[in-house]
Amino acid sequence: MTIYFYSKSATYFEFSNFSAHPFELDGLTWPTVEHYFQAQKFPQTPHAEKIRTAPTPGKAKHLGRSRDVPLRSDWEQVKEEVMRRALTAKFRAHPELRKLLLDTGDTQLVEQAPRDYYWGCGSKGTGKNRMGVLLMAVREQLRDEPAADAPLNFYSVNDPYGEFSNFARYPIRLKGKTWPTTEHYFQAQKFAGTPHEEQLRRAKTAIGVAKMGRERSRPLRRDWESVKDNIMREAVMAKFSQHDDLKQLLLSTGQRKLVEHTTNDAYWGDGGGGGKNMLGQILMEVRGKLRT
Repeated sequence: MTIYFYSKSATYFEFSNFSAHPFELDGLTWPTVEHYFQAQKFPQTPHAEKIRTAPTPGKAKHLGRSRDVPLRSDWEQVKEEVMRRALTAKFRAHPELRKLLLDTGDTQLVEQAPRDYYWGCGSKGTGKNRMGVLLMAVREQLRDEPAADAPLNFYSVNDPYGEFSNFARYPIRLKGKTWPTTEHYFQAQKFAGTPHEEQLRRAKTAIGVAKMGRERSRPLRRDWESVKDNIMREAVMAKFSQHDDLKQLLLSTGQRKLVEHTTNDAYWGDGGGGGKNMLGQILMEVRGKLRT
């Protein structure tokens, strides 16, 4: 059995690059796969942005085929990887599309584009059908990935998404100083305006500063319980806005629920289940702000 797709009026039009299913990639929102694909012919140019903001995928395609602007020299070598990245982002971003694609099982997918013998099968059915081939490759990839709406757990810096941990060594710049980790900043603010603040900033490790911050031999600020959430927000926003690679990683999680999964902490983490998961909630807040 074979599934054909192409026409807007036919079934499985959702597989077409013209389907209106926006996604985020490279820190920007793209209205369709066609917008992203055509824009990558002219990376980091005003013409690429003109394509991204084109009112329709048809207009984006027309602009992408213009030779008034120099085409990148390696386009033939990279075009399939560009297409694969866009398709993967599209089907990850929309759970209903992911399900539609996975529900096709192992059925052959063919783009029945009559005039395209490279991406489609052409009018004679003898084309390369590279679009169908890439969609089947994405389908196989998605089978091994959790659903886009599945919770994403993190905790240890050595595990996947360990970058989300406050112990991950990504320096931040706040209050005119550099802090080795968000944990350093957070713990030090318990003693803001005292010599203890600087002592904690200079701690050698994140785990070391966490222990120092919990020592009650130090004078904890009186308003700590009322300000601690906002201090964490400040630190997390600084971390993900000051490190572009982290920003992209966070945005790549789409709409997934982020959970600091640990039995050691039922406030910042989920306590193993049922905890407040405040760090996860703040990460999702920051993700939303960075997206706009």
